[in-house]
Amino acid sequence: MPFGAGRRICPALVMGVANVEFTLANMLYGFEWELPEGTLAEEVSLEEAGRLTFHRKTPLVLVPTPYVV
Repeated sequence: MPFGAGRRICPALVMGVANVEFTLANMLYGFEWELPEGTLAEEVSLEEAGRLTFHRKTPLVLVPTPYVV
């Protein structure tokens, strides 16, 4: 646990989580995300792997293009 837990929890926990969420939201909003050329949506694997934490068995690969209004 990077921020600790219980009484000795890091006071910057809320700020750290907010910064990560803000950065992720800006990346999702500022780009148009597409699958690589030649890849169909049906081919994307949704399988999970792991025990304590889950992650994709096969990494998701997307191509970002700047979002233009």
